[in-house]
Amino acid sequence: MSEKEGEESVVVHSNLKERIANRTGLRSGEDAVENMITILDELAIELVDAAGNSAREDERKTVLRRDVVDAERVVLEETAPEVGEIVKLIAALSAEDMLELAEAIRARRDQEKEEE
Repeated sequence: MSEKEGEESVVVHSNLKERIANRTGLRSGEDAVENMITILDELAIELVDAAGNSAREDERKTVLRRDVVDAERVVLEETAPEVGEIVKLIAALSAEDMLELAEAIRARRDQEKEEE
């Protein structure tokens, strides 16, 4: 059961466990499988909501493939990274890359000021 929505999971536990074994050649701990199921259920809910919103915006009562494609873009590709992830990426930059990043940030800030 998905605790967040109070509904049954869209992911079958045994299928996921088997998929992990088949793709990786590894066994999987119960806590790892449960955590993956939670994450996948949350993504499924976000995709369903986004696809539904896309259909509603087009004033349709049917979710079409294009709504799912739009939902995938919105949910998976446009998710902003966490601050911690950004800090790790910045820490890995060379000094030269950091200067380039600083220049890009300044340019974007200046552009936003002009647009105001």
